[in-house]
Amino acid sequence: MEVNADHTLISVDQYRYIRHVPVNLVCDQHDKNFDLYCKTHDEPICRDCFSLQHKQCSDVVMSFDEATKNAKQSTAFAVVVDSIDVALVNMEYFINNRYEAVQNIELEEHSIRKEISKIRFNVNKHLDELEKTLFR
Repeated sequence: MEVNADHTLISVDQYRYIRHVPVNLVCDQHDKNFDLYCKTHDEPICRDCFSLQHKQCSDVVMSFDEATKNAKQSTAFAVVVDSIDVALVNMEYFINNRYEAVQNIELEEHSIRKEISKIRFNVNKHLDELEKTLFR
């Protein structure tokens, strides 16, 4: 594996399963590799798709390699990155919120146990006083 600056090259198979998200590089309709990218429809296409469905888009169809070169700079990529960042912030908030809730429950439990002990003490004290009064 080659490392250059902050980038690491990986195989296509490794790329397909980054973070357990499968990436399909084959056309479902024609069972051929994606060779082209249609900017109008914002989707990868194979040569058969181009012939059958994207001839009118010929001025905005480019090679798949060319389209993926600048993927990090694309608006769609930025939107996905922002969405992931928001999801991570939300997850952190939820985790912290649940942690605080557990701590609050533990404090409540401790407080309730103390209150039960006080009530038990007072009930026993009262019963002791009744017993003394009764057997005098």
